[in-house]
Amino acid sequence: MRTTFAGCVLALLTAGTSLRAVDPPPPPKFDTNTLVTLEATVQEIRDSGKDISLVVRTESESSLAVYLGPGEFVKSFEITFKKGDRIHITGSKVKVNGEGLMLAREVRKDTTTLYLRGKDGAPYWK
Repeated sequence: MRTTFAGCVLALLTAGTSLRAVDPPPPPKFDTNTLVTLEATVQEIRDSGKDISLVVRTESESSLAVYLGPGEFVKSFEITFKKGDRIHITGSKVKVNGEGLMLAREVRKDTTTLYLRGKDGAPYWK
């Protein structure tokens, strides 16, 4: 079988298209219009190695995922979380794939506050 230049170009374009199809969606944007403060109990800590998030339970919701930030940034502070901790969270509630998610601006546990974003929602880790 003889391969033509046009055939090679078509193959490369097709390969490029399929690679773009698996790119992750853009991260959710912090929205100051959906800013809330709530008290919750930590149900689970999720550390993907890249990012850290919490699953919390509030009195009004069964559970809610709370994105804190990049693991390296969050771990650089002396605050840690464990199941059962009572925390106060201020952040933006957004939807991702139809599911509720909170992008934390600050998290307070006892007398320690973890500041993750500015008042406008810009992350401190950048």
